[in-house]
Amino acid sequence: MGQYLFNLLLGIDQFANVVLLGDPDETISGRLGRAHLSGKAKWFVKPSKIFVDKIFNMVDGQQNHCVDSVEHEDIPHSKELWSWQRG
Repeated sequence: MGQYLFNLLLGIDQFANVVLLGDPDETISGRLGRAHLSGKAKWFVKPSKIFVDKIFNMVDGQQNHCVDSVEHEDIPHSKELWSWQRG
């Protein structure tokens, strides 16, 4: 049942990222982390990252969830329709 719940939540997260014009294989957390690491994130990335990181810190003690969620082997994300990075 635990794996089922994890898979369901992951699918919802990826769907939400698609609604926000992101890559369907990426989560919102990974997208926020990737934008943050770029050093040229749009204005809303930092407060969003802080919010998501706080939620995961409360739930399972993760300190830096968004950055830890970046899938480096998938960069660049050619399927992303709206970048969260400036320029």
